[in-house]
Amino acid sequence: LSWTGAEFANETVNLSPEFLSIYDQAADFMSRLRKEVIHATMVAGVKSILKLYWSMHIRFFKELCIAAKVDAVVEMTKEALNDGYAVVIGMQTTGEASIERAVGNADECMCMPHLVSNAREILLHFIRNHIPTTRTTDPLALDDTSDSLDFSDFPEEEGEVECTELVNLQQQLLEEVKAMELPASALDALVDRLGGPKSVAEMTGRKGRVVRISPDSSEFMYQLRHSYDVDDLDNVNVQEKKFFMAGTKNVAIISDAASTGISLHSDVRFKNTRRRLHITLELPWSADKAIQQLGRSHRSNQASPPVYRLVTTDLGGEKRFASSVARRLMQLGALTRGDRRAAIGGDWSDVNQLETKYGVSALKELSTRANDASRILSMDPYVLSTRGHSMPSEEDETLAEAWEVMDLTDTSVKRFLNRLLGCRVSVQNTVFAAFSNALDNVIKVAKADGEFEEGVSQLLASSVELVEEPICLYEDAITKSRSLMYRILTDRGVSFDQALSLYLERIAETEGMGPDPAATLTSGEQESLYDSQRPEVSRAWAAMFLENKRPLPGNQRMFCLAVKKSDGLYYMVRPNTGRSNIEKSFDDIRRTYKVYLPEERELRRQWTRIYDDSALPNTKLFPRHLDLVIIAGSILPVWKPAHDLVVRTPHLTKKERSLRMCRVTLNDSTPIVGIQFPPTLCDDLRRVMETEKAGKDALLSSRTFEEITPIDPAAVSAAAAAPRKITSYFSTGPRVRGSLWSVASLDTENLAPEDTAAEHSGSTQPDEDQPAKRRRVPGEDFAEDKPPSILLDQDAGPESGEAPAKPTPLHSPNMFRAATPKEGSLMNESTWNGRRQRRKRASSSSVSSEVIEILD
Repeated sequence: LSWTGAEFANETVNLSPEFLSIYDQAADFMSRLRKEVIHATMVAGVKSILKLYWSMHIRFFKELCIAAKVDAVVEMTKEALNDGYAVVIGMQTTGEASIERAVGNADECMCMPHLVSNAREILLHFIRNHIPTTRTTDPLALDDTSDSLDFSDFPEEEGEVECTELVNLQQQLLEEVKAMELPASALDALVDRLGGPKSVAEMTGRKGRVVRISPDSSEFMYQLRHSYDVDDLDNVNVQEKKFFMAGTKNVAIISDAASTGISLHSDVRFKNTRRRLHITLELPWSADKAIQQLGRSHRSNQASPPVYRLVTTDLGGEKRFASSVARRLMQLGALTRGDRRAAIGGDWSDVNQLETKYGVSALKELSTRANDASRILSMDPYVLSTRGHSMPSEEDETLAEAWEVMDLTDTSVKRFLNRLLGCRVSVQNTVFAAFSNALDNVIKVAKADGEFEEGVSQLLASSVELVEEPICLYEDAITKSRSLMYRILTDRGVSFDQALSLYLERIAETEGMGPDPAATLTSGEQESLYDSQRPEVSRAWAAMFLENKRPLPGNQRMFCLAVKKSDGLYYMVRPNTGRSNIEKSFDDIRRTYKVYLPEERELRRQWTRIYDDSALPNTKLFPRHLDLVIIAGSILPVWKPAHDLVVRTPHLTKKERSLRMCRVTLNDSTPIVGIQFPPTLCDDLRRVMETEKAGKDALLSSRTFEEITPIDPAAVSAAAAAPRKITSYFSTGPRVRGSLWSVASLDTENLAPEDTAAEHSGSTQPDEDQPAKRRRVPGEDFAEDKPPSILLDQDAGPESGEAPAKPTPLHSPNMFRAATPKEGSLMNESTWNGRRQRRKRASSSSVSSEVIEILD
């Protein structure tokens, strides 16, 4: 279904001062909670639970972002209802787990003074279940804390004992969370403020909700959604849909559970044909789900296309949720550039490049600034003055503060945006503004250098060649555009000599930047390269041969070459897979790899081993040679059959199912751009396309077509003539609209005297000499019937030497005389007799001559 007619807009909600205070208070608490978590795990002697903390962290702040938009969505909905719209509000999560934890095992009718806060329940659940309250009695398991603990009171048997310090810490944190002011559940708040369950059709997957006891009450209760004598939630949602489509309820709220298999558009078959306003309160994680939910209110057979409003806040951290969707939509846009961009409508340019290599480069720049500012701020003021260092700018100080809160150790844009939500509002907006500016600069440089790529990935290889001539899958009968299938064999491997040449070339380009690490380090000093006290060495090291600190499965040792780019990031070159599209920072390399010097024999031997083994047919390494299939040319005719074939095949990997756009350059510099298709399904796709073509050909051959009807010259003349008007009806010249006669003159001589006398006397007696009326035979020559008073003397003219008769004035009574049609006149008898009878009736009813003229 095309998106033609649908309207799209991005609505940005500015946070109120009250909510800003709530958010900043929550951010301060979360920052302190992370420190308490680290301390508690050290005291308890257990493994770090920071991964659980960061997972809870993003869910908590996502709930705050959703709750921040409730007020704006309520106002938008009420305004739309007054304007005659029916409103659909889209969400992804309902917070049912938090509500169930809050109400316990109660079925319903449990009274409570306020709505449940999902954000509060997320915090309480984490503190109760993951903050340790016991510590181990095994001193060997305490590691770093063993020097600071007293083991004299520990029991002799190994186990866990309750720690009073940790118990008190947990209780203190729980009390602080309960005392915090946090917003209510967004879903329950929307239902309550838009009129309650009687006015809002809720189509979600949750079995219960918190509702107001009565419209005038300030108390709430937990209520099961089975209020229509049905036990199945699907039946409840179907019933709610009927209420919405019938117009009983003009507001519908849908979740991810109701985003498939349900239609809420303005269907002409139902009573509620109001135009739909679809408000996206919570963005999904994937573009596919976003399009799926938007399609609930935009379907065929609708009275009017919907209006879409994608609501976001002005928080810099919330760009994380929009970036995943925007990036996927941009990849879809590479296939259907016009349609998908029209589909998404509003301007997403500020988020569609966040999670790309350009975003990584921008984040690297911010990380360098933050670390430099943090280092300067930690130095003694006297040392700063003696060394001539200037104080960092206010923005750099904010970056340093944010990096401390986020605890970032790499250049992952996803992790950066996730943790940015935990900063105070002013801090995260400043940081995101700096990140956006850095990203704009990186993209501007890439576009100036002609290296900017949008939605299409580049397949890199040392050798790319065609296995066979391209196969035509489809050819348009009119435009002759073709869909071609290319079979390509790539060799991604890089030999040690090639890697060494690249290494020496990169070192020569950066000569003079600092000491050559190859000359200053020995094999026993490899780790000193990562010493933070020697930043000049790391800056000088433009290329590094590396080995993974941890062996791969099967005790495989893996080596690679890291080459530094102009933006400070490194791209990796491996012996079996060549250059990688993933770029790493120096900190990433420091944690994962150790350095090898290029002149060591072990490096050459291991590199060559990997290079050779990866070319074997049954290698356990990532293979050097890849058999790729790319469908290029006219892609849209092949897209649906290819997608359906991939979906039906169960054994494919996630990468093979994606059908992603890619670009590859052959050895002869010929570029190919298209979708990457699984090689194992090529024969199946060819059969599907051949079957479709055979079906279309059979359909065309079975159709019969009428012969072309010859053009009628009289119809062409009538169509080309000017329209007949009252002012031109009696004008001289050719008659309009296909008439074959003209008003050349009025013949008064050939009118019978008795007709003239009858006209002046007003007699209405019929003329006995008038010939009987006859119906004109179809096909009869129209020129045989000629009126007596028009073009009577056809022989008069320049050739006969006689002057043509002068036309009678427009209001002359001779125009309306009844006479016997003259032989050879152009007006037929029935027309002339009808005119004569109209004149007689008009004369007997005192009708003016002007009216008679109009009637004639």
